[in-house]
Amino acid sequence: MTSLRCSLCHAQIEGSYLKKDGKAYCSKHKDQLLEKCTKCLKPIKDRYLKVGNGEMYHPDCLCCEVCGKAFQDSKFTIFNGKRIHPTCLRCCVPGCEATLDINGFRQEEGKPYCQKHYDEKFTKKCEFCGNYLRKEFILVGVADKPGSKTQKKRACHECFKCVQCGMSLEKQKFFVHEGDFFCEKDYQTKVSPKCMVCSKYVESFIQHESGEVYCENDYHANPVCFSCARLVFGTRKHALDLPDGRVICERCNQDAVWKSEDAAAPFRKAKQFLADVLGIADKEIDSVSLRFVERSDVAALRGEHSRSVHETQVTDKKSYTMGTTIIVEETENDEIVSRQVEGINLLSGQTAMQLTSTLVHELMHVYLFSRRFGKLDPLVEEGICELAAFLWLDKFAPEGMERSMRLNQRLFNSSKVYKAGLAASQKRFKELNGDKDVKAVFQKILNEVKELRTFRDIELV
Repeated sequence: MTSLRCSLCHAQIEGSYLKKDGKAYCSKHKDQLLEKCTKCLKPIKDRYLKVGNGEMYHPDCLCCEVCGKAFQDSKFTIFNGKRIHPTCLRCCVPGCEATLDINGFRQEEGKPYCQKHYDEKFTKKCEFCGNYLRKEFILVGVADKPGSKTQKKRACHECFKCVQCGMSLEKQKFFVHEGDFFCEKDYQTKVSPKCMVCSKYVESFIQHESGEVYCENDYHANPVCFSCARLVFGTRKHALDLPDGRVICERCNQDAVWKSEDAAAPFRKAKQFLADVLGIADKEIDSVSLRFVERSDVAALRGEHSRSVHETQVTDKKSYTMGTTIIVEETENDEIVSRQVEGINLLSGQTAMQLTSTLVHELMHVYLFSRRFGKLDPLVEEGICELAAFLWLDKFAPEGMERSMRLNQRLFNSSKVYKAGLAASQKRFKELNGDKDVKAVFQKILNEVKELRTFRDIELV
């Protein structure tokens, strides 16, 4: 019987041996021919794990690079070149620790994220519904309000549909109203206002404080009522054309004051408001004379020594001086030797409410002159007078469309002096919590103006 010998050392083989490629190897040399573990480099004599690149490992040597535990017979996945347990793939946001699905997780800059935190950090939102845009989105050019500059905003496909009929608006003419999209047909029938004059649907329009809407063509083609600034057009047949070029609509004409004897009630209301609510009382106010004049004569001076201060209303089309306080100063050797208020010129045709607010404004000029406040910055003087008129309208004028309109005329006056003056005085009034004690706060502001020649802590612009 032929003995079995080692193919390397030719020694007779006794006991265990390795047979490979038809050759036998003794126990001393068989380990040299075994596959080596990639990690520990020791021979693999029994079970082993083989990975996709051909590397072989002892079962205890192939370990998760996160937790360090051996995979044994469990599955593993590869993230950023590292073999890890699927359960060790977690969101990187501190405190989250959500286990991630290898087939569905998100990563950024080599870090894994759950969908929630990935969206919070990196995903943009639809600027109409607020949902995350995980797929394709549409850039839509919209304006925040008519006439404003168009801005690009992101919209999801679900949002970019007509809110009424559901039609997709891609490659269609569309409109945006209060955050909703409309196709052209539904916008015209459901949203778009009609011009008060031509009754056509309008995209770009001018809206009056009363809610009336005008297309730009009709707005510029028709006169406006000097008092309420509404358009006067064909259907308003009873508007009155005045000799001084003004037009007054029928509604305002019904309540218009044309002469001094009809101004007693507004004059009384203005003086009572100033005395009782603002603490403004003065003999000059009680004795001042009123004169109603046409437009060209409102600011007319009565003598070479006269000067005037004005209360102006500015519409989008024209500027009207509603009242002028006429002050006369006599001088000798360039020094003032006498000063007095000669009277107030008032534009005829103002409504009772409009006239009362004008009188409040002008009587404040009288008071400032009588109490020797001196020459103030126009913005400061007009600001304090406008504040008084605004407070009367806001707190004592009858509620309704005209009151809202008159308040807005003062708030949004196109004259920078009046608008900025009112804004500055209102800011100081609010800082002092004026609504709680109107009289005390108004008097405090007056004292500050007399001392500082401006509104305390308010920058004039």
